[in-house]
Amino acid sequence: MKKTININGRGFQVETGDNTEFWDKVNSGRWEPETYELFDDLITSDSLFLDIGAWIGSTALYAAQISQKTIAFEPDPLAFANLSVNASLNADTIWADRLHIVNKAVNADGSNIQI
Repeated sequence: MKKTININGRGFQVETGDNTEFWDKVNSGRWEPETYELFDDLITSDSLFLDIGAWIGSTALYAAQISQKTIAFEPDPLAFANLSVNASLNADTIWADRLHIVNKAVNADGSNIQI
């Protein structure tokens, strides 16, 4: 089911799928409200925001609305598929071109790792 998530005056669309309970927590302010407050305090229109382990986009979709560029890394194929859907649901927003999603893990030496 498609749902609009609103946090601190910022909004984005998601496909809730199997994560309805999680998105309800986010939308009601019961999931890491201090994270979003920190983003509001520290991310500026000049920021590059790297979301390492972006999962389904709860922080990347928010940060992309504030930052100059957000790069969301998610190596898990299932989570990345959900992230891709959520990113595409916001393709018509003014901030959509600031969000870049990458289906890769990030590690210290750049070698392949198994998850």
